[in-house]
Amino acid sequence: MGRPIPSAAELQKRLAAFLKDEFCLDPLPAFCLLVEGWTEDGMARIAIRTPGLPKEPQRGGIPQMVRLANRLQSYVFTLEVFAGIIFLFDHDEAGRKAQQEIGPLGFKPDVNSLTLNPKCHPCACVKKGNMVMEDLLSLEIQRRFFDLGNAWCNAEYENGNLVRLSWGYHSKGSLSEFVCKLGTWKDLREVGRVLHRVRTVFGLPTNAAIFDATTA
Repeated sequence: MGRPIPSAAELQKRLAAFLKDEFCLDPLPAFCLLVEGWTEDGMARIAIRTPGLPKEPQRGGIPQMVRLANRLQSYVFTLEVFAGIIFLFDHDEAGRKAQQEIGPLGFKPDVNSLTLNPKCHPCACVKKGNMVMEDLLSLEIQRRFFDLGNAWCNAEYENGNLVRLSWGYHSKGSLSEFVCKLGTWKDLREVGRVLHRVRTVFGLPTNAAIFDATTA
């Protein structure tokens, strides 16, 4: 005799248990954006979450993102527990590889997974090649943070002009806090474009006027 089919309540209980125990995540809502870096930010109707390691919620990165995709596959595509799940990766070699790795699980590029492709972010510091989350911020707000001291980064110049700041791991958290407190829409408009991309994929309403303003 086969094993009894678990109830919907039991499946939700199992889902909540492995999210908490294996990824340091609270139960995920219907719409969720999963990112590599640690964050507690959110937006209307969409939760933004980062899978972490057991007992180390601030650490996890791409390996935990890929592992979570494997664990969520049946809940997303067979049981259809969620209305929308998107994995967001940096647009670097590791991020692009991870996006390809979760593709066969059903997480299709530009549908269930996105990267920070410079082609989609015309006002970002980086115009081509690799791009990470900090590259979405204006150089002005990044320089203001660096001028405070006690931060570590590499600076890149072209023709004598500063074009990029690449931040060390231990400075990223403080940079995020600084930008959240003092950043303006001009500093964050490409972050807004990420959210616009996500809401468009989810079929949720977007503010076209604000989005158009980011291209100015």
